[in-house]
Amino acid sequence: MESENKEDIEYLIQSIRISIQVVLDKLDIAVIDKNMDSRLINMCLQDKKCQTGQYDSKYLENMIERELIKALW
Repeated sequence: MESENKEDIEYLIQSIRISIQVVLDKLDIAVIDKNMDSRLINMCLQDKKCQTGQYDSKYLENMIERELIKALW
C-alpha cells in the first residue's frame, strides 16, 4: 500500500514537471531557478484536487501559470 502511494506521488511530480515545462514554453521563459521549481511542485502537491487525483494537465498548467505570472510581476 505504501509503495502504491509513493508511486502515485512520483507520477504526480512527473506530471507537475511536465506541466511546468509546458508553461515555461508558453510564457517563453528559458529557465527557472531550483527554488521556484520546488515552490511550484510543493504548491501543486498541497492542492486538494491534486491530493485526491481530481486534476488534469490543464488544471496544473493554469495553476502553475498563475503562480509564475504572480512571481514575475
